Amino acid sequence: MRATKAAALFIILGLMLVSSVFAVFPKTRPGPVKDAIRRMRGFGPAESAEDAIDKFRRAIKDRDFETAATFVGGDFGELMAKAAEPAENVAHGVDDLLDVMESNQLKSDKTRYALKLLEPFPRELSVKGKIDSRGDSTLVTLLEEPFRGDVVTERWNIDPRMLRTLYFDPLDLRSGTFVVVEVKKVGKSWKLFFPPDFSKEGARSKIDRLRENHGNYVRALTQVKNSAKNDAVTRENILQDLRRVLEDENKQ
Repeated sequence: MRATKAAALFIILGLMLVSSVFAVFPKTRPGPVKDAIRRMRGFGPAESAEDAIDKFRRAIKDRDFETAATFVGGDFGELMAKAAEPAENVAHGVDDLLDVMESNQLKSDKTRYALKLLEPFPRELSVKGKIDSRGDSTLVTLLEEPFRGDVVTERWNIDPRMLRTLYFDPLDLRSGTFVVVEVKKVGKSWKLFFPPDFSKEGARSKIDRLRENHGNYVRALTQVKNSAKNDAVTRENILQDLRRVLEDENKQ
């Protein structure tokens, strides 16, 4: 009896330890655990084209590229999953700096523009028109609103492959961007299929560069954030600080 109780206690303690590790280090969760957590968060398999688009957009807005990739089919789905962790790190670095700028009244159009270019994938996407739910396949246009405000016109000495690393689009955001995706049923769920440009050699090169160099850019963003929090900086200074640290990191 005592041995049985001891074994049960050992199992319970083991499960608690494993759960704690998964909670603190989410990247260590095995696939089935991640899938179960996604379902609890409302990110189970998409049941329609509209559901797939909605869940993909929500995951992208949350900067959860790993979850977003589960709603993407084809080569680009594999590439997004491969780049998810470094993309999330850069995106969170961008968001943290924007939050500090907001709270310290350092909002600057040019700095916001530069940070939007550093986003791996646009955070806010809208859908053009109504999604056709008939059949097993439909085309959907995803839109990014035009950037409104002053933009950076000077050329910065940073690697262009680190700009919009998961989004193959023009880098002039003043006119807005768009992409037409095919949403189709694959087995029992629906997935988004992006155009071939998103998985060609140039796109793969950008993703490889992101994986190799994201740490430098996160470090640079953190440095500017800390300076904005702790030092007396102006809107103009924060833009120059961002340029300086990004160019310095690019030399490494």
